Amino acid sequence: MVNGTIRKLIPRLLVGGAVMASTLAFAQDKAPVVFGFVTPTTTSWGADVMKGVNLAVKQMNAAGGVQGRPIKLVVYDDMNKPEEGVAAFERLIVRDKAKMLMGSFTSAVSMAEQSVTERYKRLHIVSFAQADSVRDASHPLAFFLNATVGMNLSKYLEYVGTQIKPKRVVVLADSTDYGQSSIDAIRKTWTKPSDPQVIGVERFEPTQSDLSPQITKIKSEKPDAVFIAANSGEAVSNVLTQLHEL
Repeated sequence: MVNGTIRKLIPRLLVGGAVMASTLAFAQDKAPVVFGFVTPTTTSWGADVMKGVNLAVKQMNAAGGVQGRPIKLVVYDDMNKPEEGVAAFERLIVRDKAKMLMGSFTSAVSMAEQSVTERYKRLHIVSFAQADSVRDASHPLAFFLNATVGMNLSKYLEYVGTQIKPKRVVVLADSTDYGQSSIDAIRKTWTKPSDPQVIGVERFEPTQSDLSPQITKIKSEKPDAVFIAANSGEAVSNVLTQLHEL
């Protein structure tokens, strides 16, 4: 689903963002329009995303690029680390002369990258980050493809509370801003006596392979439901597998 979304959205963003860049910064020559993309490319998820991005750029260039100018895609791997994302955005702006930048996956990295695009006054498409704090750190040239965690969870939490109706819930959230935003949304939404009662919150690192300490503790609390809050499909798969095994 993510890959399909990228395939649909990147061409539109390239048209709007690159046309803006060419209007502001380029003469009517045929120099490439530099589009910078930063994401954790070495993950399986990042590799899938790059297939969509590369296809979109290929299709755009085959159709004549932007006002007859080819799109030059420059990609860096931020390794899901804020310092790497900042360094990549600096390189894209200073060395590669990118006028439009896109990234990244996690909220912490995206917030750090926004500090760079704000300083250089560059167009920044925040591609996937959903933590509410990402919007708080935004600047006038930052645009977002996703709703925030709070927006996404509002109706879902209402449905869980009124239709599924678990009485005792443990939240198992990753240690990212996404996980914290999920915890905040749950606590903000489930406030009435009739709402599910959160009897425990466990946190884990996104790269943590063995979650037996957290899951063993969850099992001892005997909840009706476990609410998993993780911003990685790989992490969710790992959690579900270990919950089943234990």
